Amino acid sequence: MGKFITAVLSFFYALNTVGNQVKVGYVVHGPPFHELTNEKLSGGLVYDVAQAIVLAANKQPHFMKLPTNRVDDFLIAVKIHMICFHNPMWVNKPERFHWGPEMFHRKEYFIIPQEVSDITDYSQLKGKSIATHLGYVYSNKVTDLFEQGISKRVNKQKTTAMYNILQLRRVHTLIDNEISFNYLKKQGVATGLRLSSLVDKKYPLHCVFSKGAPEIVQELLNASQEIISNNTMLTIISKYKPTKNNQLGAVNKP
Repeated sequence: MGKFITAVLSFFYALNTVGNQVKVGYVVHGPPFHELTNEKLSGGLVYDVAQAIVLAANKQPHFMKLPTNRVDDFLIAVKIHMICFHNPMWVNKPERFHWGPEMFHRKEYFIIPQEVSDITDYSQLKGKSIATHLGYVYSNKVTDLFEQGISKRVNKQKTTAMYNILQLRRVHTLIDNEISFNYLKKQGVATGLRLSSLVDKKYPLHCVFSKGAPEIVQELLNASQEIISNNTMLTIISKYKPTKNNQLGAVNKP
């Protein structure tokens, strides 16, 4: 009888756990956004923010690694409930999803070796090879350079791989955001490199949610606003602050 009761209680506990679970998708690009332990997401900016949102909704996160360029499909099929971070400009028909509030802003710079001349204009990229994130959408200006064959795009899945090939001078420059650059500079990965003067673009980042689970998603949307309003987001961002004044463009409490 005791074993039967234990089995029943375990069954209902498992049901409650599944019902209370939020499936959080991620595509690995490496630190500071993704930190892995035994091939599972265990830290980084994406982990910290997504976990804060889910816990604020009184639920439990279940992180799921996604194939590159499959985020939209997984959201539509409700194979995941949410992903951080995303931008409506990067997807076709962004109205297919629920978009959370702006969490913070970031700038994408052209990063170059210390000894080379500064990049101040796109015309200087003629004949240059540029390391980029696989699947990322860049500005119209740099996209035109790639499509017209004026510059060569060299795609890499992981951020550190872009820095490695620039360190080896296999490309002339790479495009990355200031958060990542400053973090990797501190880690010794970006030694001998610097931000050029040319910013490819500046944009807000959101968490995005599936429309296929309206009740749970509304709780997550409310929780997203809550962690901004109570300054949890600013506290998380402070872990990744790159400059003396630690300004990453986090959204302030209204």
